[in-house]
Amino acid sequence: MSVRARFLASLPIVTAGVILVAGIVGQGGSGHHPVAGVLYGVGTSIAYAAFLLIMRSTSAGTPHVAGPLADATAGAAVVSLLIGLVVGA
Repeated sequence: MSVRARFLASLPIVTAGVILVAGIVGQGGSGHHPVAGVLYGVGTSIAYAAFLLIMRSTSAGTPHVAGPLADATAGAAVVSLLIGLVVGA
């Protein structure tokens, strides 16, 4: 079984787990908008996957990824600070 086939085979199981954890089916869902929580989670997963792919491609020639990872962390901190100042949170 190739990686692609294993991934496709596991997708329904993962999706069912997300639905159960979110509380979309049955009682005991946390929060007022469980579907929105699932959508935010999927968006976060896509953004993190893109980050990992970008990090892999940009740091392919370097022996260590600590430098690019530190730059990404510092950039995220500065952007988060600026957004917090603008929004007031």
